[in-house]
Amino acid sequence: MFLVATGRGAFVSATGTVVRADGDLALVPDDHLGPDFDPTVEFPSDSPTLIRLEPHLPTSIGDRIEAIGIWSGVALRTKRLLAAATARASPPQIPASARSRARSAPLPTSLERELLETGVITGRLPLGDGRVEVITDDPERVARLLGPLYGTRLVVTRSTFSRADRDLATEVVRLAESIGVLCGVGFEATPSKPADLAMTLDVPWVPEQIARAAAPVPDGLLIVRSHVTVMDVRA
Repeated sequence: MFLVATGRGAFVSATGTVVRADGDLALVPDDHLGPDFDPTVEFPSDSPTLIRLEPHLPTSIGDRIEAIGIWSGVALRTKRLLAAATARASPPQIPASARSRARSAPLPTSLERELLETGVITGRLPLGDGRVEVITDDPERVARLLGPLYGTRLVVTRSTFSRADRDLATEVVRLAESIGVLCGVGFEATPSKPADLAMTLDVPWVPEQIARAAAPVPDGLLIVRSHVTVMDVRA
């Protein structure tokens, strides 16, 4: 996969709520505004969820803004501040039919949990009609292990990505944690195979090390979301 690194001197933008961090101004991106978020509370400056702002252009604590400027390597050297264009999105609502299917879906067995933990199964999706789809790069083995539990209700699908591919993606996540840019990690359904989960990695910006480590990861396996966006054209 190809990632654009947030290089020193890049023209960038970031959106969030203004807070104070050890005396400096910083942005908290919308993804990290929890229910108890209080912009008047002082934040630690080394928090990976913060985007530091330099210099202090006129703004107020609690303002939701878009900052545009030059990336210094550790902070955004602000050239312009704009009122953020849109409000924070509400969490998506789960349809009642989907909630009903989820309540009636068979829970993972202890064997399935073990296979998920060891990576033999990389995804599991109740299909709503009593069947369960599992994703694996070893379909014969999984069919042999889970067939006696589910019979004809078991749907085994070969994973788009191998375990070696997933190990590469996991190494990118570990690298992000080791260099202090890990904001969040999770999984997201892929459009073609909803049970075949892609990994998600949230970072404040994309260091060169992350871009290089992600290069051998197959497209579609790892979704990297950066709070600092490199802009193609100067505004």
